[in-house]
Amino acid sequence: MTDNVAQHRPAFEDVQQVLDLHRYPMHDLGSARGADLLRNSRSEFAETGLCSLPGFVRPQAAADIVRGLQAEMGHSFYNRQMHNVYFQPEDPTWPPSHPARIVQQTAQKTLAGDQIPTNNLISRIYHWQPLQEFLAQLLDEPGLERLYPHADPLACLNVMRMDAGDKLGWHYDRSDFATTLLLQAPEVGGEYWFVPFLRDAAQERLEELRQVLEGSHKRLRQAPLATGTLSFFSGRYSPHRVTEVLGPTPRVMAVLGYVRHPGVQFNGAERQRFYGRSHVVGAPSV
Repeated sequence: MTDNVAQHRPAFEDVQQVLDLHRYPMHDLGSARGADLLRNSRSEFAETGLCSLPGFVRPQAAADIVRGLQAEMGHSFYNRQMHNVYFQPEDPTWPPSHPARIVQQTAQKTLAGDQIPTNNLISRIYHWQPLQEFLAQLLDEPGLERLYPHADPLACLNVMRMDAGDKLGWHYDRSDFATTLLLQAPEVGGEYWFVPFLRDAAQERLEELRQVLEGSHKRLRQAPLATGTLSFFSGRYSPHRVTEVLGPTPRVMAVLGYVRHPGVQFNGAERQRFYGRSHVVGAPSV
């Protein structure tokens, strides 16, 4: 532990102090304002595949989270790779015009869950049960009352940092949904672009996908880029990217790994792919 980490202490003790629950009363969905929040959020998610809550975390709290992770970020895994939109090996049966042959580039630093201090604010936000219950309500699935933290100690909670030159290439997610929290917005670049529900279980719509990868699709959308924004996104059917960060301020984002059922774990190959290792190092104490 470095002296900087030892001396750093969170400015907030109660999770509810760091969240704008007046604007987003997800802890009180039985109230009229809570019901309005849920109704509007469900509508946005159903229409675009993205529910975005700008200012969910207060700016001072977001800055406090980032400061508390500075030492750990020096030990993050720098994931640089060339890939296609599916993150799959090239298939020789693909015709030359197949959009999966268009190479994408990704470069970002990943701090795994076992490297994040357990008393950092981001960890406490991640384990706040009203958030898990609210996100489950957005899915609107019978019998699903809450989401659960990912049981894998590496995949549960991640913090991604993009410095100048880093970016995330076009891709589809393997999971049905992802929950992110933008902790620090860059000054230039680092924009999040997506196309809502380009494909579905029955159709890939390859010609439209090619248009997306070439930057010409008519339904391209840009998500809000503001520090403190909570986003719940359906990425399995909606291709998305983060443009190159160009300015001196890094883009820092937390990925809150929630799943429908408790006990989900990654295998060794999955850990190696996303974190460059399969073993657990253990979260530091502060």
